Amino acid sequence: HQADSNLVKPEIISGQWLTSADQQEIVLNSKAASHLPNASVGNIIELQLLGQAEPTQWVVAGIVDAPLGFGIAYMPQETLSAELKQLGKTAEVRLSTPESADHQDLSQLLQIELKRSGIPISYVRTQADWKAGIWQTFSIMLTYLSAAIFALLTTGSLGLFGLIRLSTLEYKNELGLMRAVGASNRHLFRIILFEGIGFGLLAWIMALPVSFITGRLLSNQIGILLLSTPLNYRFSILGSLLCALGVILLSILGGILPSRNGAQTSLQETISQMR
Repeated sequence: HQADSNLVKPEIISGQWLTSADQQEIVLNSKAASHLPNASVGNIIELQLLGQAEPTQWVVAGIVDAPLGFGIAYMPQETLSAELKQLGKTAEVRLSTPESADHQDLSQLLQIELKRSGIPISYVRTQADWKAGIWQTFSIMLTYLSAAIFALLTTGSLGLFGLIRLSTLEYKNELGLMRAVGASNRHLFRIILFEGIGFGLLAWIMALPVSFITGRLLSNQIGILLLSTPLNYRFSILGSLLCALGVILLSILGGILPSRNGAQTSLQETISQMR
């Protein structure tokens, strides 16, 4: 790895990154360090390089994060090439371009020039292609999760419909008395509807800690399944607020009909039931 390259900037956990003065120094990510004995900053480890008869010694300069879940070792490019007797050769070329550049056209031009120079090409992939592949993988799970969330919200709306209906039947006498003191259909409708919205928001508040715990567990399982390492979980405040908005809307939709029926309770019905 070129020490002064800007293409790779992993998060350093301990120690330091490679410098141009490094010779037999190595930086390991946390996954690789966990599989090597005595792999801590300042210690010497032995690695059997590909095609080498004897192991070589390296001083661990630092430990970095492992977001992709597999072990990676970073070494000075010149030192590693000398050890492998591959000076002036490479197996992979990465090109950094301005954001305004057309990556597809540039990749085609590079393929033409490399083939013209007699350099074989195994594959060409732009960052957009790499991101699209990751998004395609996660979009399938997001679709199923979104469908499950919609089913849960719909079920909750139906449950809220039944709850408001039972509430209006239970407090039918109170509604009649409110009408006796001058409450209009609009006032009764608002009271019953706001009660349903309150039930929905109460359920949302109770679900917040549950969603935080289950979200972290689900994030860890998805990361282990796809990347062999837990994902960096971050609770979405915006997502929880949007969920609260959805709960309010579904509470309104689920409570309109029972609120309307409860608001039409007449004084005569209340008197007849009290008898």
